[in-house]
Amino acid sequence: MRSSGGSFERSSSTPPSRYPTIARGELVARDAVRFPSVPTLPFPEYLPGVWRMDFGAEFPNTRVITKEPPALGSAYTVLVPQVDGDGNELGGVALPEVAVPLGTHTGWNIAVPQLTGLRYLAGLVGSFVPFALTREARLQVRDPRPSIAERYKTREDYLDQVLRASQALVRQRLLLPDDVPQVSRHAETMWNALVR
Repeated sequence: MRSSGGSFERSSSTPPSRYPTIARGELVARDAVRFPSVPTLPFPEYLPGVWRMDFGAEFPNTRVITKEPPALGSAYTVLVPQVDGDGNELGGVALPEVAVPLGTHTGWNIAVPQLTGLRYLAGLVGSFVPFALTREARLQVRDPRPSIAERYKTREDYLDQVLRASQALVRQRLLLPDDVPQVSRHAETMWNALVR
C-alpha cells in the first residue's frame, strides 16, 4: 500500500483480500453453518455473545475510561465462517494443510474448558480431528467425512497434492518460495503421525 494524498492505493503486487464475506456466503449465522455430523467433534450449540460497551462519554475521543465497569448495550450480530463438507472453513487463505486436509481444523474448541453456562468457547485453542484411515473405519463410527484412504492413493499422492497447493499459493503471492520445503516437511510429519 502507498499513500496518495491521505488515502491508500492498493499496490499491484498486493494480493487481493481473501477475507471471508457475507456476499460470497462465507460468513453466516451460526444456524446456517453446514457442519458435518462428526461423532468426535460436535458443533457448538451456541456462540459467545459480544455486546456494545459504554466506557464513558470521553472514551471515543480520548480513550480514557470514565465508566468502569462499562455499561452493556445491545448485542452485536455474530457471524461465523461457513464450512465445507469436512468442516473446514471456506474463504480466507486455504493453507496447504486445509486445502489438502488430513482432518477437520477449527478455530474453536468446546472441550477446553467446558463453560457452557457462560456460553464460552475456547476460541484461541482450536481443534483438529483427523479423518478415519479407511472407509470401513469411518463407516463403523458413522463419520461422513471421506477417509484418508478414500482421498489419497498413497503417501506420495498426498505429498504431491500438498506441493501443488503450496506452489499455487506462491503464484498467488501468499506463500514465499523458500517456505515450500518446510510446508512439505510438516505435511510429511503429519502423514507419518496419522498413517502408520
